[in-house]
Amino acid sequence: ILAVGSKRVTNLIPALNALNHFGGALQLIVVSGKDDDLFTELQRTEWHVPVKIYNFATNMAELLNASDCVMTKAGGLIVTETMAAGLPMILIDVIQGQEIGNADYVISSGAADLAVEPINVLEVMMHWLENGRKLYQERKVCARRIGKPDSAYLVAELLMRAAERGPVIRKNTAERIRRGVVRALTDPDLGGWKKDGSEG
Repeated sequence: ILAVGSKRVTNLIPALNALNHFGGALQLIVVSGKDDDLFTELQRTEWHVPVKIYNFATNMAELLNASDCVMTKAGGLIVTETMAAGLPMILIDVIQGQEIGNADYVISSGAADLAVEPINVLEVMMHWLENGRKLYQERKVCARRIGKPDSAYLVAELLMRAAERGPVIRKNTAERIRRGVVRALTDPDLGGWKKDGSEG
């Protein structure tokens, strides 16, 4: 499990504590997002599972590829990165307002589960792992379906095509622009030119 935290992921320590005493076979990679206090607390924890702790990681793609799932809050960047990697998510925090849409999208798409209490984290893990990891595999398929790992390349291609094509002015737009220019040049109230040719 890749657990990603920061000062704004308030439920991370309780969620990790639950996993630390889960009893099943798991490994943790924890990134504290430059939160020095969190990093220190993680280092002082008596771990009962194999764990690798980073204060800050510049190799997120590598960490994602080494993981089976991600546990974090519903931030836009981490949700996008996780879906692009085709990994299911355990959402332990959702900032009201700005992250509600992210959480709703991945949960309703079947790629994530919400677990804001430590007991919920254990419930998700048990449900994912029972019946030969059937639910986990379903979550993974959904994450791969909605993930867009090539989106940056697709956007670049669209921009390149638009640049090669040049500006496109639709007929109605061109006519509105023409009328506006004529009015600006001829209407004295707009500082345009008067009919006798003098400046208005």
